[in-house]
Amino acid sequence: MLTAGTSEQEIFASLERLLRQPSDAVLLFLQRHRLDQLFLRLMLDGDVASRWSGMPGRVDLGRRLQEELVEPLRLLRRRQALSLMLRQEGATVASKALDDAGIAHVLYKGILLGEMLYGDPLLRPSADVDVLVDGADRQRTHEALLSAGFEAAPQAAQPAYEISYIRQGANLDVHWHPIEPRRSRVPLTPFFLAHRQPREDVWYPAPAVTFLALLLNPAISDYVSERLIQPLDVDRFLRRVEFDGALVVEVLRQAGLATAGWTMLEHSRRLFQTPVPALLEEGLRPGPWRRRHLRRWLDRDPAHVYLQFPWRVRASFSLLLHDRWTDGLRALGGSVAEKWRARRVHP
Repeated sequence: MLTAGTSEQEIFASLERLLRQPSDAVLLFLQRHRLDQLFLRLMLDGDVASRWSGMPGRVDLGRRLQEELVEPLRLLRRRQALSLMLRQEGATVASKALDDAGIAHVLYKGILLGEMLYGDPLLRPSADVDVLVDGADRQRTHEALLSAGFEAAPQAAQPAYEISYIRQGANLDVHWHPIEPRRSRVPLTPFFLAHRQPREDVWYPAPAVTFLALLLNPAISDYVSERLIQPLDVDRFLRRVEFDGALVVEVLRQAGLATAGWTMLEHSRRLFQTPVPALLEEGLRPGPWRRRHLRRWLDRDPAHVYLQFPWRVRASFSLLLHDRWTDGLRALGGSVAEKWRARRVHP
């Protein structure tokens, strides 16, 4: 049950101006940031109305949202419930197929976060199942999934280190790197696979690995600020889950991405007053100049600026998420090479 004072309520209170837009625009915003089911829960619990009761102009807004959004969000929840059932079945079938083939793998990202962080998998929508395997097992993984009834469904804009499969409405993304490999000094896949745990017939990552993914995937792939659910995930994790923070610091330092981890923590802290442990703050914090520079970028919403000025964001923000300039140059070289290969394949 969501109660008064939770960070979810703070989000929606701060978004009052947006919530005054036409209901279709509000619905699209909530879906884009994957906040739709959290907002539905708050409305059904009466938290939206109680928060705005007695405030001039806000009572009518709460009543309008209740009248115009509850039914569309309920319909969306029913669709997402069906999709979740298909994804869970697909995850179980894929994990068994890979186990039977002797392929080490781990399911990570969205599929496990709903229950872990929100107590309900539908409160944290996701579109697919993400599974990580060693690059050396790519061909065997492909064969095992085909034998289990999956069909390869590669996407034109997909990164070179992943491929999609589909089975009976369940989308499965197979990765052999958790992030673009040139962004890290060391391979991260062995760490993810070495710290996996069996649960309900599938392999999930240990809590420290889950938290590492919560920091790195938005920072590296989504320019930190693409979806509001991502910093909320970080906030929820730190408030609810016990994990080995020293291990997270150690891996991020080895990867040259301590700054990326700190930036994601800072983004969450600025939005939700996230209680960042001193171990993480002191172990990941960059120098004073870089902190000031990255905070200025967070003020500007880098994911939004990227839509108009992608190279400006890459050069002045994303590359500075690396701990050393040599790491940034390595990542830049990989990005240029990837763009060149993509143009040759998709002219």
